[in-house]
Amino acid sequence: MENSKLRLIYYKRKEDLKMEAKKNNLYKYLGGGAVILFVIAIGMFGVSFALWSLSVPQTTTNTFTSGCLKLTLTDTSNSAISLGTQYPISDSAADSLTPYTFSIQNTCSTTENYQVDLDIMSTSALAADYVKYKYDSGAATILKTATDSTPYKNFSGSLTATSAKRLGTGTIDGGKSVSHTLKLWMADSTPLTESTQNKKFEAKIVVTATPKA
Repeated sequence: MENSKLRLIYYKRKEDLKMEAKKNNLYKYLGGGAVILFVIAIGMFGVSFALWSLSVPQTTTNTFTSGCLKLTLTDTSNSAISLGTQYPISDSAADSLTPYTFSIQNTCSTTENYQVDLDIMSTSALAADYVKYKYDSGAATILKTATDSTPYKNFSGSLTATSAKRLGTGTIDGGKSVSHTLKLWMADSTPLTESTQNKKFEAKIVVTATPKA
């Protein structure tokens, strides 16, 4: 009788252990599934959010208009300034010379700064040491002492400039024009040598414009 009770308790305990093991396995399974579902849900939420976007355009348009930069130079002839068959003269005698006159016109509506240069041609044989100039109402000056500038590179034909001297600068409003005069002569200090006799001096006026800031 005692043995029967012990056997019954043993079998019951064994069944309880089996049932407890099944419950534990079920909890583990359900717990793992919950984690998997949670990860899947997070992933789906991330994908859905990535597909959402919103663009808001500017209601106005950013615009700018390019400015105009153009000058015209009008002279009495289309040839270079040339001193031929000249002799050294004094500054006072040079006052009676007919000046070379040119006009600059700003064909745009904006104000422009401009620079006037005298480009000395490669065909010129008389050195600038012996040439004097007077720009507008300025003083008579030896050309070589004038401020150096950059020679213009795009003269028509075979003309090229070997050097350039700055004569002056100015500002011109849109639609306006200004005139300038230039006198050139042989300085009275020019020596009588082979390097100064039967020599020709040739130069061209070049006007360069830049927009006024």
